[in-house]
Amino acid sequence: MSLYLLVAKAIGDIDIGLVVVLTSMLSFGVCCKTMKYLERRTTVRQ
Repeated sequence: MSLYLLVAKAIGDIDIGLVVVLTSMLSFGVCCKTMKYLERRTTVRQ
């Protein structure tokens, strides 16, 4: 039973790590796309 709990805890930690990495990557990509979009808007206006 303790081994099962250890495995479950390890999987839970891995899941939390993956969620954190994925969310940070998604937010970074959204920031990059927003910056590029704003740059294009400003260059078109000029």
